[in-house]
Amino acid sequence: MVWTDRMRTALMQRAMALYRKPASGLELKLRIAVICGVTWPTTWWALRDRDRRLILVHQPGKVASKAIVAALHDSPVARDYRVFQTHSLAPSSRDGNRIGQTQGPCAPSILWGRSELLSRNLGRRMEQERPLIVTVIRDPFDRHPSDFIHNLDRYIEGFRPFWDDPLAIDFDVLLYAYEHRFPHDARLSWYDNEIRDLFGVDVIRDSPAQDADGFALFDSQTATVALLRYEQLGTAFPAMTKVLFGLDLPLPRIHATADRGLAPLLESLRDAGAQLVTTQEVFKSSALYRRFYT
Repeated sequence: MVWTDRMRTALMQRAMALYRKPASGLELKLRIAVICGVTWPTTWWALRDRDRRLILVHQPGKVASKAIVAALHDSPVARDYRVFQTHSLAPSSRDGNRIGQTQGPCAPSILWGRSELLSRNLGRRMEQERPLIVTVIRDPFDRHPSDFIHNLDRYIEGFRPFWDDPLAIDFDVLLYAYEHRFPHDARLSWYDNEIRDLFGVDVIRDSPAQDADGFALFDSQTATVALLRYEQLGTAFPAMTKVLFGLDLPLPRIHATADRGLAPLLESLRDAGAQLVTTQEVFKSSALYRRFYT
């Protein structure tokens, strides 16, 4: 039922608001336990719904995936499809937390077992039907700094997300961590590991390098894959919904960076990062960049 999707989305929004409030270590663990005790069952129940087909907005992050999920949830598409946001499904993924909706409040180190359970449920569901996979590509010179700045706790020792201010970190420290600690190569190979190897579609090498709408559609034995270009989402998303659902749906843009006041810092990091010889060599030699951005 559509109302369960809305309830699940509302629960996650409330959960994230609670998670972001300052708390001691023990209080934070108690909050996580309460949040996940509510959100995991709703996600598990949603996966049990066999009356609607499966849509996975499956992407590496920082490509407006939340806006895509929200637009699909709030449209007539939700009557016939269950929509999930996912980031990593491949067995080789180092992040044990596979289901995107619970990525924020449910730390992988605490809930590895439960995330594995949900991944297995999702895997069984995909074996029984051909899901629709929606994925998005974005210029790595723009996407990687955004990914980095929103996950500083992974690359800056002692940084606490939602409590510590990224603007207080020395910029040279940020730039060093971005160049040497951020997994640029792994992010660039995401589409091979998570789309080609799982669903049999090579969206990088088989896609048209230039497309008027920024949208391409592929079929394989296991899935239908829709590829959207981030830089053309304003035309790509409506083109996709028109072809797949007969609906011309607009896409509301959600700028989490601007909401958190990080836009100036992110812009500085993009400018400085683009001048680094290391990142230039890695990006420009990648199949993604050569195919779409040269």
